[in-house]
This record gives sequence, C-alpha cells and structure tokens, in this order.
Amino acid sequence: LIGYDNGNLDFLQNERITNLPAILQSNISGIKTINKIECKGNNAYLATGFGIVVINLQKREVRDTYNPTTSEEGIVDITFLNDSIYALTRSGLYVGAENNNFLADPSQWSQISSVIDYTASGEYSDIKVYQNSLFLNYRDDVFNSETIFKSVGNQWEVFRDEVQLQGLSVSGNKLLVPTQQGLVVYGPDLTEEQLIFQYNNGELPNPNNAVYNGVNYYI
Repeated sequence: LIGYDNGNLDFLQNERITNLPAILQSNISGIKTINKIECKGNNAYLATGFGIVVINLQKREVRDTYNPTTSEEGIVDITFLNDSIYALTRSGLYVGAENNNFLADPSQWSQISSVIDYTASGEYSDIKVYQNSLFLNYRDDVFNSETIFKSVGNQWEVFRDEVQLQGLSVSGNKLLVPTQQGLVVYGPDLTEEQLIFQYNNGELPNPNNAVYNGVNYYI
C-alpha cells in the first residue's frame, strides 16, 4: 500500500498498481494526508489528517472511518495491543476496543492521561508495539532531539533519550530505530544488538525506515 499527501491510495501487487481514490475524491473536511498505514488481518488502518480510515484489503474499498477525537487534530500513527487499538495524535494517545462497532463515535475512545501533552515544545510522531509493550516517540523541536518512551503498566519510562531518529519500526522480531548515525537494532530482551552505520561500499546510511526478513536488513 502506498499513501499520499492528498489522500490518494495505491495498491502495488506483482508490479501492477490499482488505485483507490476514495479519500482523495471525498467531501471530507480536514487534511486528507495519509500519515501511516498499519495492516492487521484483512484490513488496513490509515492514520490520516482527519481520523482513521479502515480499508478492506480483499474488496479494496473503504470499510469504516473512526474518529478518536472531537478536535480537528489528525492521527499520526496507529497500533494494536491485546484487544485494543491505539491512535496517536501530535499531542496525545487514545485507545478504543478493537471489536467495538461504534469507533466512529469519539465517545467510544479514551484519552490516556499518562501521555502528557508536550506540544508547547514538540510533538509525538510514532507508536509501535514490541514485546507486549508500547513504544512512543516524542520529537522535541526546541532541543532538536527525540525521546522514546516505553509503557510500564499505566506509566511510561524513558527507553532512549536525546537521539535524532527518523521513526520506529518492528520487523522480524526486532525493534528497529533509524537514526542519523545509522540503524540501531534491539532484540527481544531490549538490549542493543547492533548498529548498522556503514554499508559494504563504505557509504554511510541515513535511514528513514528499515525492514528485517530474518536474514537481511533492507534500509
């Protein structure tokens, strides 16, 4: 799946592209930008500037639209843990029951109060699940650095601080953290396994994202 700033969506399969312009052509007010895409089962969940759009991957059509907040603040990332769906905005985190059929109603979502609104100096940008914990990335615009928080019960602890990173991803049972210094790889026990800071040809990576298939890293 390929999402665009204008809300357009492409399916790329076997070198063939199928377009789904439902968001692009809709009369929805608000920013239509597709910020992140999270796939689960037969559905793709699109974090957009106006809410969450659920796409049925088999039928390749819009199944539903969720509204985690009553504000015009967009959704920047989505993840799932246990039976819950989490929606991240630039200022906070919202949670709803995954099997709730009424997630279009903001009253069916709860804001997680332990995630403090730091928008006076920065914004949240990424949320991922790894080893049954939530990992939340906060970007501080004042100090030009990021902090990764890890959920511990109902609270949060600093997992990594004062780094310049491009995002978070979970792939091949690894937590991958692309930074300006290279790709940092964490294993299941959350220890740093390696730092990929140079390619075989001597070039230095500046990764935006990464995937691990169990053998190779794709940066």
